[in-house]
Amino acid sequence: LDDLWTKQQLVPEAIVARLHAAAGAALRETPEAVFAAAVDTLRTRTPAAGRHDAAAACNVLDQLLKLVGKPAGDHEEPGSLDDVLKELRGRIVKELESDLSTLAVTFIEQPQYRLAGAEESLNQLATRLKETVEALQEREDELRKDVQASYARLFQLLGSLQNAGGLTNLPGRKSALSGDLYDCLQSYPAKRLRFSEIASALTIYRSLLGNIPEYLRDVNFCRQRLTDILAAFAEPAKSAEPFLRGKLILPPGCATIAGAVEQVIDALPPDEMLAYDQALQKVLNRKFRGLASLCLKADRTPEFIQLLTQETREFLDARLEKTDPATILIRYFGQGSDAAQLLRQAYESAVPVVAPIQQVKPLEACILAMPTDAVADPVRRLLGQVCGGVEFIPADLTDEIVFHREYPRLDLARLPQLGPAAREAYEIQRRGDLTPHTRADIRWNAPPSE
Repeated sequence: LDDLWTKQQLVPEAIVARLHAAAGAALRETPEAVFAAAVDTLRTRTPAAGRHDAAAACNVLDQLLKLVGKPAGDHEEPGSLDDVLKELRGRIVKELESDLSTLAVTFIEQPQYRLAGAEESLNQLATRLKETVEALQEREDELRKDVQASYARLFQLLGSLQNAGGLTNLPGRKSALSGDLYDCLQSYPAKRLRFSEIASALTIYRSLLGNIPEYLRDVNFCRQRLTDILAAFAEPAKSAEPFLRGKLILPPGCATIAGAVEQVIDALPPDEMLAYDQALQKVLNRKFRGLASLCLKADRTPEFIQLLTQETREFLDARLEKTDPATILIRYFGQGSDAAQLLRQAYESAVPVVAPIQQVKPLEACILAMPTDAVADPVRRLLGQVCGGVEFIPADLTDEIVFHREYPRLDLARLPQLGPAAREAYEIQRRGDLTPHTRADIRWNAPPSE
């Protein structure tokens, strides 16, 4: 913010200097030189005998007032330099509004800052603008009093000059009165111009301060758009009856995949996260002209989601450990009771949901799908302890441990829907005119006349 304050010439002294230079450009000379030249004409017109030409002094004053105007508050036409300052003031406001409107966008496009940085920068900018307005207001009040006092003193001297009839016969009176008049004629327009410059600068900073809420609304708009985009990454709602049953092997202290993801991200070095964000920003600049521009283009949200997913996957794939579930199981649960309990629960939850009506347990087949190499030997030993006597049918699976249990040779008559109760219902229906294999909504034996 300090660099921007200086680079964009937001320092009050720089603003006042631009205004003062514009006044000089309009006069084709420095204002001080113009004021001094006007007063010098009065000196050259004053007779050598010491007669002070009151009319000439009033004419010089009129010339100066046409340039700088009377003190603020007088209902008179402003000086020509006021119009110059007003025109430049409008241009400066437009320039700085354009610069400041890009301030929030600048931070949004910077990794490590983004929305929080944009908001904080605007808050700090608002604070600095308020402090500047307060300082300029105080300075304006001081100059207003000084200008009014100088203007009143000038008229007092002119009145004294006119009352004396333009003659000063007392020894020492000539030089004192003339010196005060010359000084006042030259200092008043300088003070009045300075007051106009400070007042113009104050108007500029008030305008800039008034725009800060609008910039904050723009940041909040981007925040809402990104919140809407974030919703696309939310976990889908879990169905009441999942098609697949199982349990995730997650690190200690993690109950969900989201918790495991946060643990992985927290472990990434900050410099790598920054490098990822910077690389992503380059892609955003190339494809969407930046993140802020993307927030204004809702129709490109699906494209951005796809891009973000791809970039993130590539980033994480290069850093995530590539291993197998058997190794992870032993790492997180060890080879003791915790791992044994987990395997027992997995095995028991895989029992076939079809329950034969007879008490004799039918022949069961259990497929154990998991890595078949030596890294899974500790898991096999645990299974031998937990499921003693079970002969597993091995299958190679690299990313899961799956228990599949089924009754491959089950007599259909032993299923509940084909058991004694169902047989009895079948026989009862056969005793009528119809069989269970006939449509009951048609009268098959109806007379031909019907």
